[in-house]
Amino acid sequence: YLKADAFIVLASAFKDKLSDWGVAAPIHLATTTVSTDLIRNFSFNDKSEKLTTEPLIKVLFLARLEKEKGVMETMEAVTQLRSKGKPVALTVAGEGISMEAVKQFADRHDKSREFLHVVGDVRGDSKRSLLASHHIFCFPTYYGEGMPNSVLEAMAFGIPVITCPVGGLRDFFVHKKMGYLVKQRTVTDIITAIENLIDDRNMLKNMSIFNHQYAIERFLAPNAANFLANVYKQIALSYKK
Repeated sequence: YLKADAFIVLASAFKDKLSDWGVAAPIHLATTTVSTDLIRNFSFNDKSEKLTTEPLIKVLFLARLEKEKGVMETMEAVTQLRSKGKPVALTVAGEGISMEAVKQFADRHDKSREFLHVVGDVRGDSKRSLLASHHIFCFPTYYGEGMPNSVLEAMAFGIPVITCPVGGLRDFFVHKKMGYLVKQRTVTDIITAIENLIDDRNMLKNMSIFNHQYAIERFLAPNAANFLANVYKQIALSYKK
Protein backbone atom coordinates (compact mmCIF):
# COMPACT_ATOMS: atom_id res chain seq x y z
CA TYR A 1 0.00 0.00 0.00
CA LEU A 2 2.74 2.45 0.86
CA LYS A 3 4.31 1.99 -2.59
CA ALA A 4 1.27 3.12 -4.59
CA ASP A 5 1.36 6.49 -6.39
CA ALA A 6 -2.35 7.16 -5.76
CA PHE A 7 -5.53 5.53 -4.53
CA ILE A 8 -9.07 5.61 -5.85
CA VAL A 9 -11.75 4.64 -3.32
CA LEU A 10 -15.54 4.58 -3.27
CA ALA A 11 -16.21 5.94 0.21
CA SER A 12 -14.71 8.46 2.60
CA ALA A 13 -14.55 5.72 5.24
CA PHE A 14 -12.04 3.87 3.04
CA LYS A 15 -10.07 7.09 2.55
CA ASP A 16 -9.95 7.66 6.30
CA LYS A 17 -8.74 4.10 6.91
CA LEU A 18 -5.90 4.49 4.40
CA SER A 19 -4.88 7.73 6.09
CA ASP A 20 -4.92 5.98 9.46
CA TRP A 21 -2.54 3.39 8.03
CA GLY A 22 -0.08 6.14 7.15
CA VAL A 23 -0.71 6.41 3.41
CA ALA A 24 0.69 9.73 2.21
CA ALA A 25 -0.12 9.34 -1.50
CA PRO A 26 -3.12 11.18 -2.97
CA ILE A 27 -6.43 9.45 -2.20
CA HIS A 28 -9.23 10.20 -4.65
CA LEU A 29 -12.90 9.68 -3.82
CA ALA A 30 -14.71 8.27 -6.85
CA THR A 31 -17.96 6.54 -7.71
CA THR A 32 -19.17 3.59 -9.72
CA THR A 33 -21.00 4.50 -12.90
CA VAL A 34 -24.22 4.31 -14.84
CA SER A 35 -23.85 3.07 -18.40
CA THR A 36 -25.11 5.48 -21.03
CA ASP A 37 -26.47 2.45 -22.89
CA LEU A 38 -28.69 1.60 -19.92
CA ILE A 39 -30.62 4.87 -20.20
CA ARG A 40 -30.78 4.67 -24.00
CA ASN A 41 -34.23 5.75 -25.24
CA PHE A 42 -35.42 6.46 -21.69
CA SER A 43 -37.73 9.48 -21.55
CA PHE A 44 -37.80 10.98 -18.08
CA ASN A 45 -40.57 13.38 -19.12
CA ASP A 46 -42.84 10.46 -20.00
CA LYS A 47 -42.17 8.84 -16.65
CA SER A 48 -42.57 12.06 -14.68
CA GLU A 49 -46.04 12.68 -16.10
CA LYS A 50 -47.27 9.32 -14.76
CA LEU A 51 -45.87 9.58 -11.23
CA THR A 52 -48.92 11.37 -9.85
CA THR A 53 -51.54 9.51 -11.89
CA GLU A 54 -50.72 5.79 -11.92
CA PRO A 55 -52.86 4.16 -9.21
CA LEU A 56 -50.46 1.34 -8.28
CA ILE A 57 -47.08 2.20 -6.76
CA LYS A 58 -44.46 -0.28 -7.94
CA VAL A 59 -41.46 -0.93 -5.70
CA LEU A 60 -38.29 -2.47 -7.13
CA PHE A 61 -35.58 -4.46 -5.38
CA LEU A 62 -32.79 -5.15 -7.87
CA ALA A 63 -29.55 -6.57 -6.52
CA ARG A 64 -27.78 -9.79 -5.70
CA LEU A 65 -30.18 -11.78 -3.56
CA GLU A 66 -28.52 -12.00 -0.17
CA LYS A 67 -30.35 -11.45 3.10
CA GLU A 68 -27.80 -8.81 4.16
CA LYS A 69 -28.95 -6.63 1.27
CA GLY A 70 -32.41 -6.30 2.82
CA VAL A 71 -34.52 -8.29 0.39
CA MET A 72 -36.52 -10.10 3.07
CA GLU A 73 -37.24 -6.88 4.99
CA THR A 74 -38.42 -5.29 1.74
CA MET A 75 -40.80 -8.17 1.03
CA GLU A 76 -42.16 -8.08 4.57
CA ALA A 77 -42.74 -4.32 4.38
CA VAL A 78 -44.70 -4.53 1.12
CA THR A 79 -46.72 -7.47 2.42
CA GLN A 80 -47.75 -5.51 5.51
CA LEU A 81 -48.63 -2.47 3.40
CA ARG A 82 -50.89 -4.63 1.21
CA SER A 83 -52.61 -5.95 4.32
CA LYS A 84 -53.37 -2.30 5.18
CA GLY A 85 -54.97 -1.83 1.77
CA LYS A 86 -52.18 0.25 0.24
CA PRO A 87 -51.91 0.17 -3.58
CA VAL A 88 -48.39 -1.23 -3.78
CA ALA A 89 -46.59 -4.11 -5.48
CA LEU A 90 -43.00 -5.32 -5.37
CA THR A 91 -40.72 -6.73 -8.04
CA VAL A 92 -37.67 -8.64 -6.80
CA ALA A 93 -34.98 -8.93 -9.48
CA GLY A 94 -31.63 -10.67 -9.18
CA GLU A 95 -30.01 -14.00 -8.43
CA GLY A 96 -28.18 -15.21 -5.34
CA ILE A 97 -28.05 -17.53 -2.37
CA SER A 98 -31.33 -16.20 -0.95
CA MET A 99 -33.40 -16.97 -4.05
CA GLU A 100 -35.07 -19.99 -2.45
CA ALA A 101 -35.99 -17.99 0.67
CA VAL A 102 -37.40 -15.23 -1.54
CA LYS A 103 -39.53 -17.69 -3.53
CA GLN A 104 -40.80 -19.40 -0.38
CA PHE A 105 -41.81 -16.04 1.13
CA ALA A 106 -43.69 -15.13 -2.05
CA ASP A 107 -45.42 -18.51 -2.09
CA ARG A 108 -46.57 -18.13 1.52
CA HIS A 109 -47.78 -14.54 1.35
CA ASP A 110 -48.94 -14.08 -2.25
CA LYS A 111 -49.91 -17.37 -3.83
CA SER A 112 -51.72 -15.67 -6.71
CA ARG A 113 -48.75 -13.40 -7.45
CA GLU A 114 -50.77 -10.21 -7.24
CA PHE A 115 -48.13 -8.07 -5.54
CA LEU A 116 -44.91 -10.06 -5.01
CA HIS A 117 -43.20 -10.69 -8.35
CA VAL A 118 -39.90 -12.61 -8.40
CA VAL A 119 -38.32 -12.28 -11.84
CA GLY A 120 -34.74 -13.49 -11.34
CA ASP A 121 -31.75 -12.10 -13.16
CA VAL A 122 -32.46 -9.23 -15.56
CA ARG A 123 -30.18 -7.58 -18.09
CA GLY A 124 -30.35 -5.31 -21.11
CA ASP A 125 -33.83 -4.32 -22.22
CA SER A 126 -35.48 -6.25 -19.37
CA LYS A 127 -33.50 -4.35 -16.76
CA ARG A 128 -34.11 -1.06 -18.54
CA SER A 129 -37.85 -1.75 -18.63
CA LEU A 130 -38.01 -2.48 -14.89
CA LEU A 131 -36.15 0.70 -13.98
CA ALA A 132 -38.29 2.79 -16.31
CA SER A 133 -41.60 1.44 -15.01
CA HIS A 134 -41.09 1.39 -11.22
CA HIS A 135 -41.70 4.23 -8.79
CA ILE A 136 -39.61 3.39 -5.69
CA PHE A 137 -36.27 1.60 -5.32
CA CYS A 138 -35.95 -0.24 -2.01
CA PHE A 139 -32.47 -1.41 -1.01
CA PRO A 140 -32.20 -1.46 2.82
CA THR A 141 -28.78 -3.08 2.79
CA TYR A 142 -26.59 -3.88 5.78
CA TYR A 143 -24.01 -5.61 3.60
CA GLY A 144 -20.43 -4.31 3.45
CA GLU A 145 -21.12 -2.08 0.45
CA GLY A 146 -18.70 0.15 -1.42
CA MET A 147 -20.86 2.20 -3.79
CA PRO A 148 -23.97 0.20 -4.74
CA ASN A 149 -24.33 0.57 -8.49
CA SER A 150 -28.01 -0.37 -8.38
CA VAL A 151 -28.79 2.77 -6.37
CA LEU A 152 -27.06 5.02 -8.90
CA GLU A 153 -28.89 3.33 -11.77
CA ALA A 154 -32.24 3.75 -10.02
CA MET A 155 -31.53 7.45 -9.48
CA ALA A 156 -30.68 7.89 -13.16
CA PHE A 157 -34.18 6.59 -13.95
CA GLY A 158 -35.69 9.12 -11.55
CA ILE A 159 -36.57 6.68 -8.80
CA PRO A 160 -36.63 7.76 -5.12
CA VAL A 161 -34.49 5.39 -3.07
CA ILE A 162 -35.02 3.76 0.33
CA THR A 163 -31.69 2.54 1.65
CA CYS A 164 -29.25 2.54 4.58
CA PRO A 165 -26.24 4.83 5.12
CA VAL A 166 -23.55 2.34 4.08
CA GLY A 167 -20.33 2.70 2.09
CA GLY A 168 -20.24 5.59 -0.34
CA LEU A 169 -23.96 6.29 0.05
CA ARG A 170 -23.40 8.13 3.31
CA ASP A 171 -21.12 10.57 1.46
CA PHE A 172 -23.82 12.00 -0.80
CA PHE A 173 -27.28 10.64 -0.03
CA VAL A 174 -29.65 13.32 1.29
CA HIS A 175 -32.44 11.98 3.51
CA LYS A 176 -35.93 13.16 2.48
CA LYS A 177 -34.55 14.73 -0.71
CA MET A 178 -33.33 11.64 -2.60
CA GLY A 179 -35.54 9.25 -0.67
CA TYR A 180 -35.25 7.84 2.82
CA LEU A 181 -32.41 6.49 4.93
CA VAL A 182 -33.70 3.74 7.21
CA LYS A 183 -32.26 1.79 10.11
CA GLN A 184 -30.80 -1.57 9.22
CA ARG A 185 -33.06 -4.60 9.70
CA THR A 186 -36.00 -2.33 10.62
CA VAL A 187 -39.15 -3.22 8.68
CA THR A 188 -41.21 -0.48 10.33
CA ASP A 189 -38.89 2.20 8.91
CA ILE A 190 -39.27 0.76 5.42
CA ILE A 191 -43.05 0.65 5.77
CA THR A 192 -43.16 4.29 6.87
CA ALA A 193 -40.92 5.40 3.99
CA ILE A 194 -42.94 3.60 1.31
CA GLU A 195 -46.22 4.74 2.82
CA ASN A 196 -45.08 8.37 2.84
CA LEU A 197 -44.30 8.16 -0.87
CA ILE A 198 -47.59 6.44 -1.66
CA ASP A 199 -49.57 9.08 0.20
CA ASP A 200 -47.67 12.12 -1.12
CA ARG A 201 -47.31 11.84 -4.89
CA ASN A 202 -45.95 15.38 -5.21
CA MET A 203 -43.07 14.49 -2.90
CA LEU A 204 -42.51 11.33 -4.94
CA LYS A 205 -42.33 13.41 -8.12
CA ASN A 206 -39.99 16.02 -6.61
CA MET A 207 -37.59 13.32 -5.42
CA SER A 208 -37.76 11.70 -8.84
CA ILE A 209 -36.83 14.94 -10.62
CA PHE A 210 -33.98 15.62 -8.21
CA ASN A 211 -32.52 12.10 -8.44
CA HIS A 212 -32.62 12.01 -12.23
CA GLN A 213 -30.82 15.33 -12.57
CA TYR A 214 -28.29 14.49 -9.85
CA ALA A 215 -27.41 11.13 -11.40
CA ILE A 216 -27.14 12.42 -14.96
CA GLU A 217 -24.74 15.15 -13.84
CA ARG A 218 -22.53 12.90 -11.68
CA PHE A 219 -22.82 9.18 -12.36
CA LEU A 220 -22.77 8.64 -16.13
CA ALA A 221 -19.80 6.60 -17.38
CA PRO A 222 -18.17 9.41 -19.45
CA ASN A 223 -17.91 11.59 -16.33
CA ALA A 224 -16.25 8.78 -14.40
CA ALA A 225 -13.89 8.10 -17.30
CA ASN A 226 -12.82 11.75 -17.37
CA PHE A 227 -12.21 11.65 -13.63
CA LEU A 228 -9.98 8.58 -13.96
CA ALA A 229 -8.12 10.11 -16.88
CA ASN A 230 -7.33 13.18 -14.77
CA VAL A 231 -6.03 11.01 -11.92
CA TYR A 232 -3.70 9.14 -14.27
CA LYS A 233 -2.61 12.42 -15.82
CA GLN A 234 -1.67 13.81 -12.40
CA ILE A 235 0.41 10.71 -11.67
CA ALA A 236 2.18 10.95 -15.03
CA LEU A 237 2.95 14.63 -14.50
CA SER A 238 4.36 13.93 -11.04
CA TYR A 239 6.92 11.56 -12.63
CA LYS A 240 7.98 14.20 -15.16
CA LYS A 241 8.80 16.56 -12.29
